[in-house]
Amino acid sequence: MLNVWKLKKKQAEEKKTKSNVSAALIRIQKDVSELDLPNTIKIDFPNPEDLCNFEVIIEPDEGMYIYQHILYA
Repeated sequence: MLNVWKLKKKQAEEKKTKSNVSAALIRIQKDVSELDLPNTIKIDFPNPEDLCNFEVIIEPDEGMYIYQHILYA
């Protein structure tokens, strides 16, 4: 009986030590990996470990704003 209690206690400690990844980070990783962007749009991650903060750079290839860089941060 003591072995069962020790085993449960050990399993509880292992659950506490595991790193918790939020659902938002899992979703962002999935969405970023599935992105199919045209050549005129680029996404830059200043800090690769922080996927919640990124910059979108749009470089139109035609029209009135050709050769301009539009940055959204």
